[in-house]
Amino acid sequence: MKNTFTLAAFLCLYLNAIAQPATFNVRTRVGFPAAVFTSVIPTDSCYYVTGVIADTVFPFRPGALFARFDLQGNPVLIKSVVDPDHTYETWRPTLLEAEDGFWVSGQQQLPEYKGLLIHYNTAGDTLEVFSFRNYYFPDQDFIHPLGMASLGDKFVLASNIPSNGLYTNISLACINRSGELFWHKSIGGNTIDFAGGVIPTAAGTCIIGGWKTNSGIVFHNFDSQAYLFEVDSLGQMLWQYLSPEDQLIGPAYGLHQEADGSIVVASMIGWEDPTHPTYHVIRWHNYVFKLNAQREFLWGWEFPSPFFSERTKLNKLIACADGSGYVAAGVSSIGTTPTNGIYWGRVAKLSPDGDSIWDRHYAFPIGEGLPSHELYDVKETPDGGFILCGESQDYYADSFPQQGWLLKLDSEGCLVPGCGVVDGVRSRPKAQAQLLLYPNPANDWLAVYVQAGAAGAVPQGRLRIVNMQGQVMGSFEAPRGQATYMLPVAQLLPGQYVLQWLGQDGLMATQVFVKG
Repeated sequence: MKNTFTLAAFLCLYLNAIAQPATFNVRTRVGFPAAVFTSVIPTDSCYYVTGVIADTVFPFRPGALFARFDLQGNPVLIKSVVDPDHTYETWRPTLLEAEDGFWVSGQQQLPEYKGLLIHYNTAGDTLEVFSFRNYYFPDQDFIHPLGMASLGDKFVLASNIPSNGLYTNISLACINRSGELFWHKSIGGNTIDFAGGVIPTAAGTCIIGGWKTNSGIVFHNFDSQAYLFEVDSLGQMLWQYLSPEDQLIGPAYGLHQEADGSIVVASMIGWEDPTHPTYHVIRWHNYVFKLNAQREFLWGWEFPSPFFSERTKLNKLIACADGSGYVAAGVSSIGTTPTNGIYWGRVAKLSPDGDSIWDRHYAFPIGEGLPSHELYDVKETPDGGFILCGESQDYYADSFPQQGWLLKLDSEGCLVPGCGVVDGVRSRPKAQAQLLLYPNPANDWLAVYVQAGAAGAVPQGRLRIVNMQGQVMGSFEAPRGQATYMLPVAQLLPGQYVLQWLGQDGLMATQVFVKG
């Protein structure tokens, strides 16, 4: 194992502001062929980020990323754990801050499968890398860690493991800070059980989220239930919960427990698509639900989307510090056009009673094909806003499409200031379409909030950049209103331009911006 590619001061030209901005948008590979940001922790002075990178040294093994960004979104420290003979991959939002530094879970796939527990100091130095095996090793070796929580001086890690034939179990491993395996459990049987999120409780126990399904074994008549259970400090099961059998509910990735013992869960809700005569698929919508302390259903909110997808999911859920509700982040397939679909980064806020407060969608509509955006983690920032991280993929941008994505939003979930206030009343659209731009002047990226007005979704909408001579300098598919698009403007010459939003019936809105 070795540490490489340390940048003590890495100047980035994403934003030119001197003071901390209320919002920013960073899309970068931080010097590597590919990067994905999977966890973020905010502080008063910086943001700590972990994720996965592709090493620049042959044979290009995936490595674990540790980064520190300043409050403007500029990377000031980049470190990686890479090795030509091993992989180090931290794919889930499990980064935890402790008195002795930072801890994050991950996995190794080469030269053999192992679960990983990585310990960093605040300077990003790798202090230890502890490994653990599949519960059934050596009969089974594959392991995929998904959730982690601290339990006193130990960590509980939930992983997916194969158990018997096509079946999978949830593996729970309790590991102390010296890397010693305190206990190890396998939860499941002759079923498909998947792990999800893990959270600690005030009672010194852990709640584990998961999923029970027959998807992957059968081709129709699917069963799909969110699975929750609690274990004590010795790994003993205290209770189990399964969502109703007559609904298709997905994995419980995002979890939060209130002081009264109630539990809020970020997941998916779906329907069985029988379009194909031989096999069916489950199409998902984002979904959040709440249980009381006795695990009785209180409320559920399905996020409406005109387009179902197998990829839709919510990865993280947090409770706002002021008690105003819950914020969830993930990916949603909202809107396609004849030539281009967009997998959106989605972040939404619900009230404590499960009512929608705001719902935001973010995308980089670059080129043709299928731009893909996913938000893995969300945290509240000291200024009352939110910091999110994830990845942005564009298979037509260049030969290395995966880029890390760091997104700072205000308290209304807006990248473009003002997107949360329409006619002075939140969530009531204006009758006429309009465009809100930020920043203006712009250097690298121009964030555009498309307010659709009464028109709503526009299946064949486009955003078009036109110079003062009437020449089209860029054209991007924009199939949805009430959404934010990040347009590349670095290639434009300094000067004034007009941004146009066009639909099937012609020009719907225009706005002038300046390229700095």
